Amino acid sequence: MTLFEKFWKIKVLPSAQTTTWRVLINSITTKNNLLRRGVLLVSSLCGLCGEEEKIVCHLFFKCKVAWRVWGLYLSWLGCFSVNHFDAKVHFLMFGPRNDKGSLSKIWGGVWIAIVGEIWKHRK
Repeated sequence: MTLFEKFWKIKVLPSAQTTTWRVLINSITTKNNLLRRGVLLVSSLCGLCGEEEKIVCHLFFKCKVAWRVWGLYLSWLGCFSVNHFDAKVHFLMFGPRNDKGSLSKIWGGVWIAIVGEIWKHRK
């Protein structure tokens, strides 16, 4: 089963799933993607930390605010892991596994919820 087959089988709100799908394919409207399309912005710095350029890997996985959120998620699971900065690999690490159990889909839903909340709280 491919990454996107696993992704679309998770039962979550369509708006959350669409937003995180756009993160996975790097088409979310980050400041970097807007600048690449010719949209002029006052600043291209991350809205969460204000330190680095707002690109997908920074905003959702490298930013110190997002890093803390993922750390809380891992501690909630009782796990220790090295986080990957590529959205697709990160999803596969924390999302649904190869088993057919509902718990696997729940963790995928939690991943979608976390990415969605990080997106909502950017500036």
